[in-house]
Amino acid sequence: EHVTASADHTFNRLTLKLTGTIADYNYNDASAPTLVGPVPLVDIRDYSETVGTLRSTYEFQPSWSGFIQTSVNERDYKEPINTAGIMRGSSGASVAGGVNLRLAGTLFGEISLGWGQQKPIDDTLEPISGPLLNGDLIWLPTPATKVEFLARSEIDETTLVDSAGAIDHFYELSLQHAFWRYLVLGVYGSYEVAD
Repeated sequence: EHVTASADHTFNRLTLKLTGTIADYNYNDASAPTLVGPVPLVDIRDYSETVGTLRSTYEFQPSWSGFIQTSVNERDYKEPINTAGIMRGSSGASVAGGVNLRLAGTLFGEISLGWGQQKPIDDTLEPISGPLLNGDLIWLPTPATKVEFLARSEIDETTLVDSAGAIDHFYELSLQHAFWRYLVLGVYGSYEVAD
């Protein structure tokens, strides 16, 4: 369950946008085929997250703008200590800079590069930090052909005893071509790694 609120204001070419999100992740008790009844202590995965994001965008020209985005978050677990005695919960921050493109209808979308860190409240676990690449760029070399690049980076939680989580990187490149009005064929390749 997510609740999001945002406010933005434009000062000539500069736009400021503030967004706040409160999320609740509640995993259901599930029965495994080899166990009788619900899996015990499944609630160790349940957590809530509060995120605040500020994005500053400056329009250099009508065809492109640059932005800087900063974000902070807090994650609190309903069961703050797991079965191994490790305290769960963390606080994190990220900063990224990027561009939003609208070049003559042939190249549009946005891409950003930044850095993120998630610091567990338990000192026995190392902070998770690393580069973040996010974007969705579309290139139209012809009116009937589309090339799209997707990138997504997230700092995810884990229930493993000796790890606070991982940075998940996902990349996809796709090609679509409209041969006729009602026939569009495409291919794509994707790669994902959680480090």
